[in-house]
Amino acid sequence: MRLLLVNCLNLDEGMRVAENSGEHLGILYLASSLRQNFSESDLNIRVSYSLNDSLLDEYKPDIVGLSSVSQNYYVAQRYAQVCKKHGITVMIGGVHISTLPHTLSKDMDVGIMYEGEHTIIDLIQLFLQKKEFLKDNLRTIKGLVFYDNESLVKTERRNPIKNLDSLAFPARELYNHPKRGILTSRGCPYDCTFCFSKPFWGKPRFFSAEYVIKEINEVFEKFKVTKISFYDDLFIADLQRFKKIVLYIRESGLHKKMSFSCTVRPNLVTEEIAILLKSMHVTNVFMGIESGNQRILKYLKKDACSVEQNYAAIKILKKYGIITDAGFIIGSPDETTKEIMDTYRFIRKSGIDFISPLILTPLPGTPIWEFAKIKGFVSDNMDWSILREEFDEMAARHIVLSEKINRNELYRLYMLFKREQKRKIISFGIKHPLKSLSGLWRFLRRQSHYIGILNEKRSENLHV
Repeated sequence: MRLLLVNCLNLDEGMRVAENSGEHLGILYLASSLRQNFSESDLNIRVSYSLNDSLLDEYKPDIVGLSSVSQNYYVAQRYAQVCKKHGITVMIGGVHISTLPHTLSKDMDVGIMYEGEHTIIDLIQLFLQKKEFLKDNLRTIKGLVFYDNESLVKTERRNPIKNLDSLAFPARELYNHPKRGILTSRGCPYDCTFCFSKPFWGKPRFFSAEYVIKEINEVFEKFKVTKISFYDDLFIADLQRFKKIVLYIRESGLHKKMSFSCTVRPNLVTEEIAILLKSMHVTNVFMGIESGNQRILKYLKKDACSVEQNYAAIKILKKYGIITDAGFIIGSPDETTKEIMDTYRFIRKSGIDFISPLILTPLPGTPIWEFAKIKGFVSDNMDWSILREEFDEMAARHIVLSEKINRNELYRLYMLFKREQKRKIISFGIKHPLKSLSGLWRFLRRQSHYIGILNEKRSENLHV
């Protein structure tokens, strides 16, 4: 049988560089798990970052597996309709269907909720045996949502995978992308009000340091990659494991052959952490700083961080020559203009190298979503595209949660941050021309959908 796995991206509104800035490791983990359990003679797998009639006519898949976040769920719905016109069975997985399973489209035969590596094995085994998904058989598989006539059926939730080391490395060869990354953990120990990581992943789990170093070696040797991004919500969450990873990288000499980027949390950044990051050749880090006002920071991140810790983290990282990048969120329900300007002044004063400003956006599974639902801003049948966080690209339609600032004023403030973002990019290029030749270009590509400086168009077909 033939299986087509599709990452549902918004390819309609310009070049979506940030959404396609790396492999979709979730899909590639599914592919590698299937390869562990089925021979190539039984199952042929292809990965695509788009879907159209010509691809379906050429590949002729028996099943199409879609993966989608909420802001692109309308793309998944459209793809499912296309598949049904071709008589193809459709599965869907990912964050959206896991947090809002009752939004399953009638064009989708089954939804996989939460981690899918084990669930998809059961589904493919069933399809190979029966040549279709019979409802009585689906009821025996954990972690599913599907329609039985007009009734929506949700089976028992499947337990999270305890031993992540049991998973095969992602099947990266199925998608030839210049940027390669590694996910060394699943989940986050923190519980920010705007983030769906904890509701989706549950308790954080970690690949062992031994597993991580083997995967780094594979990516380096097999794909000739010299820059790896760690996609973890918080790479340094487990300090002892982090120290082991650093040790193994240095013992193998990989720090002399390649560089890394990762996410850190300001309240965890110390001199020791910065020295370790530097010693393994981490060149740049991303932090979710979010706000320069303590009251708003507490609303967004609870009691986990302070403005003083944010200042201190930037100072320590810059001391060791590590490039700092951070996300900032404005537009909380009761945030005032003065408090937003506190964040702006923090950015100017802190010396941070790069910023990514966003408007607070309600994502399913988060407390912010529940707030927005009570206020009537979101629903189960909404226009999912308005959940995109790029306020400047859709200012007239974007959800505004602020109860203190009107849409026009919020847009004015947002564009102030966007100008500061551009200023920092230019300033960094002038101060660090050598770093700009490589590292800054990668940054610009990742940021291009924010600042609008890349205007090339994607090819319609991105499948391999």
